[in-house]
Amino acid sequence: MKKLIASVLFISAAIGFTSCSSDDNTPIRKEASYEGTWVTDSLFYKAGNFEGKHLFSQMPPDDTRPTIIEEILTLTEKTASLVETEKLENGSTKQLEKVNGTINEDLIKFNGKEYHTERIIVSYSDSRLELKYNITMRGATLPVTVTYKRK
Repeated sequence: MKKLIASVLFISAAIGFTSCSSDDNTPIRKEASYEGTWVTDSLFYKAGNFEGKHLFSQMPPDDTRPTIIEEILTLTEKTASLVETEKLENGSTKQLEKVNGTINEDLIKFNGKEYHTERIIVSYSDSRLELKYNITMRGATLPVTVTYKRK
């Protein structure tokens, strides 16, 4: 009887050890990346004690630069491209020529017009990107934070 119980225990243990799957096969959660295509969402700024927020598409017009109502930003590990949509005085829109740039650590530099200032990648997730940069408007330079949604 002891041999029968020992045999059953031995067989049960062998089956138990071989039937369990390895914990090493657990998928590792992919880290969020800023790489991809992004479209503007909101713009935040502070002027004195006033803090403002509005949709990027509602950015006020200015004589020193085009009235940009949308940016499509495509980022890779080391490069950036920017396509802007301008709102014209007659209410129609026009897509501007693509501007290319480079990314070094969290700094984006564009090879475009003077209003294409350097942008700093502040944060990103799978669905949201946040950049800080300066906008010159009505003779004053204002630091802004712009949020983007993944396209």
